Amino acid sequence: MTAYQLRVGAQAQEDITGIVRYIGQVLLEPRTAGKLYRLIKEGVLSLEQMLDRNPYETDDRLRALGIWKLLVKNYKILYFVDGEHQLVQDVEPLDLGRQQGFFHAGAVQQLIHRLKEEKF
Repeated sequence: MTAYQLRVGAQAQEDITGIVRYIGQVLLEPRTAGKLYRLIKEGVLSLEQMLDRNPYETDDRLRALGIWKLLVKNYKILYFVDGEHQLVQDVEPLDLGRQQGFFHAGAVQQLIHRLKEEKF
């Protein structure tokens, strides 16, 4: 089994922190926030070893670019695998409740840019 390096981009880290902070401080559910953070962290860390257990993203535009998805509770973690460097390039959490499985063209372009802008 191939081991991959994992790189979570700065924006993805901010997104995860924002989600956890919102649940803990605005919704006043600190335990739920902590549990969600641990689940996201475990899921993301599992990408170092088991990439092929996850499906490609269902959005045709993202799937064509090789964007994979990992579901954690009601969040979708999107990532790009740089096979040449055996690197999980970036991770983006998306709230399925807000996205409702639909990406508008601007969001897709922004996500593609964020996922691919910092290649090693």
